[in-house]
Amino acid sequence: MARPVSRTDGERMRSLSIAILAAALFVSSPVVAQSERPEGEKPSTEEITAPAPLRAPSLLAKAEPVVRYPVQITGEKGATVSIAGASCSTPCQLSIPPGQHDVQVSGGSSFWQQVDFPTSSSTLIVEFERSDLKTLGTAGILVGVPLVIFGPILINYALVESPKNDPCNSNRTVMECYDTDFVLTNLLLAGLGIVATATGVIAVAVLGGVGFGLMGKDRLVLQAPRVSTSDDEPPVRLVGLAAAPVRGGAMLGATFVF
Repeated sequence: MARPVSRTDGERMRSLSIAILAAALFVSSPVVAQSERPEGEKPSTEEITAPAPLRAPSLLAKAEPVVRYPVQITGEKGATVSIAGASCSTPCQLSIPPGQHDVQVSGGSSFWQQVDFPTSSSTLIVEFERSDLKTLGTAGILVGVPLVIFGPILINYALVESPKNDPCNSNRTVMECYDTDFVLTNLLLAGLGIVATATGVIAVAVLGGVGFGLMGKDRLVLQAPRVSTSDDEPPVRLVGLAAAPVRGGAMLGATFVF
């Protein structure tokens, strides 16, 4: 025998049916909306457009080309010059970036020097120490110094020490005891001392001075063209101008600064 359905049970069944119907409508709504789109109509941009991918910023900056300027290398022939990874034998030409560079030189002499190259063309002169002049100066010193020392000693002996050894030095008339040979010998020694001293001075001053003064040294000389500016003064400037009347004409005067 079936149990009679109460009022409460009926209300529960109606609520359950309404919930099932609402769920069915919610699930089927996208399908219905898509099926209602007219045939041949393209979907809207919002439905098919995907967000653009993000691009990572470039970490590598674009390298700028290195500016180089020509450097004419002259001076000692046959010297090998290396600058900023480039090398050549003089006379030659290299293209060098401006700024400070260590310049290595080899050949007749080996040395290095730091050179600041300008932002323009330039000339680099290679200079070596003159070994022949160095030898001349050394010889002048080695010969001249002993003569300068020995000359005054010889003069002092001939004029001072030698007369003291004469046996007649104690006599009243000293010249009576000096024979001619003794006097001439001392005068000759004194003359040799003077000649030796003068020769030593000349050897040191001329040979040593010229040799060591002109032998030079290992170095690099950079010559760059001078860029004139508006602040440069002209070689000749007019600082004054005057005129005065004279009979039959006028006299004009000007003052210049060189």
